[in-house]
Amino acid sequence: MKKYNLKIEKDDYPESPRTWDNIGTMVCAHSRYKLGDVQKSDSDDVLAQIAVNLDIDTQQFENGDMTDEELLEKIKSEGYILPLNLYDHSGITMSTKGFADKWDSGQVGFIYVSKNELYNKHGINQEYLNAHAEWTNGRTLDKVAEDILSGEVETYDTYLRGNVYQYTLEELDEDGEVISEDSCSGFFGDDLKENGIWDNIPKEMKAQVEKYGTSCYQYEDGVEFDVKDGSLEITSEIKAQICDLLVEQDVNNIGDAYQIGDTELIHSILSGETQIYKDMKIGDLKDAYAQVFGETVEEAVKSGVITIGEKVDIDGYIEDMEEDLEGGEYRTSREAMLYV
Repeated sequence: MKKYNLKIEKDDYPESPRTWDNIGTMVCAHSRYKLGDVQKSDSDDVLAQIAVNLDIDTQQFENGDMTDEELLEKIKSEGYILPLNLYDHSGITMSTKGFADKWDSGQVGFIYVSKNELYNKHGINQEYLNAHAEWTNGRTLDKVAEDILSGEVETYDTYLRGNVYQYTLEELDEDGEVISEDSCSGFFGDDLKENGIWDNIPKEMKAQVEKYGTSCYQYEDGVEFDVKDGSLEITSEIKAQICDLLVEQDVNNIGDAYQIGDTELIHSILSGETQIYKDMKIGDLKDAYAQVFGETVEEAVKSGVITIGEKVDIDGYIEDMEEDLEGGEYRTSREAMLYV
């Protein structure tokens, strides 16, 4: 049996996902926040900057002979683009969709990728989609590009909202002292099965964690779990059976010892010194069993020689042993030689 303590907290110093190898580029303008990849001082400069990046002539736009809508259409002919909207109220959140609250929200920029870059840098075009139908699931190239950009915004929004976590997993001894510790940070999202923390939880612990709950908030103060580690747990009943088999082997050896005149072995067995098995540590007892019978305790359990869960009632030490020399055999009480 193992004991673990799982604690999940907010990551106070998460890495911005905009430092990753993204497909889209965010161009934003905000008077108080530094958002996205490229920051402009004026919202009117955002579209112009994207157009320049796509090698679109902006002279007419700068002269006032082209509207924002017309420039946006030119940009769409060269790439894929989605609006970036920000809601600012007791924290900030970003979406490619609008927000119902018009007072505390508004558009702050765009995320885009050129068609050439999508193919030349990332290898995504219609031919690629046709060859990977299981991934595209019938989506058009426009839809795939939109989903990629939306996904990047969702990840960035998770970062902006502070929903990035770190975990600490401690293995404890019987007294609650820490034996070992594993920790890692940078997990995006508040569901531990979806954000990656799940992959770092010992497999024998996962059933209990799933039953307790997968929301990171549930583990802020730490939660302890008693977990079976997959190895055989030597209960008092199993230990008694091991002792029984070892003692029986010794008793069977009395006949041989009697024939060769090994009085020391006979005396050892009959005087109850075989109760040494009772005081053995589990590891030593298992080793003794393996040496005598040529198989491990685990193998004996699988074969049914040792039965898990069998009730064995043992009271006290050896109270009486009877000796019968008739026929060179010895009769003894096996129950009296079992110890837990």
